[in-house]
Amino acid sequence: MKKIFEHDNKLWIVHRTVNESQMHPKFYGYNSNDINAIVRVWVEWLRDNCKDIQKVFNKNGQFLFCEPIEEAEIL
Repeated sequence: MKKIFEHDNKLWIVHRTVNESQMHPKFYGYNSNDINAIVRVWVEWLRDNCKDIQKVFNKNGQFLFCEPIEEAEIL
């Protein structure tokens, strides 16, 4: 079962949660402090695996890779 995360009255499906300590480039052997580069790599990898990742949240020491839950439209 997928986790659901609420932010600004919008619901998100959490596809992956990664600890902040694992997002540091030195964790992967790179001599850099650019955490955003590692976040972009994770987003691209998840998108390649058919996930519609549109937002990454940093909450309580974890990065949450999320897809929005669209509201139903009544016709």
